[in-house]
Amino acid sequence: MLKLCLFAAEFQSVLAVPNRPDGEQLEEHKIERIRNHQFMKMFSQLAVYSGLLYMVYTISYESRDYRSFWLKDQMVTTFKYAESVRPFTIASLIPITINLSV
Repeated sequence: MLKLCLFAAEFQSVLAVPNRPDGEQLEEHKIERIRNHQFMKMFSQLAVYSGLLYMVYTISYESRDYRSFWLKDQMVTTFKYAESVRPFTIASLIPITINLSV
């Protein structure tokens, strides 16, 4: 313990004793600390959400089979209706005139 006190006393002669900050400086430092804390919180959340977004992207698109895309694209182009063909509906299956007289 005595050795530690001598060690500290040796550096007291070299290092200047800092002045105590007044109330205004304390408020400035407090606001700066709060802003730094908010920045670090925002940065860490941004990093976490970016990582989650990358994982969703990897699972969704990178593992997709490219042959399924070409098959779907070929099916869409093969069975694409012309503008003159009316779209299929259930109502188009029912005849318009029904003769119920016997």
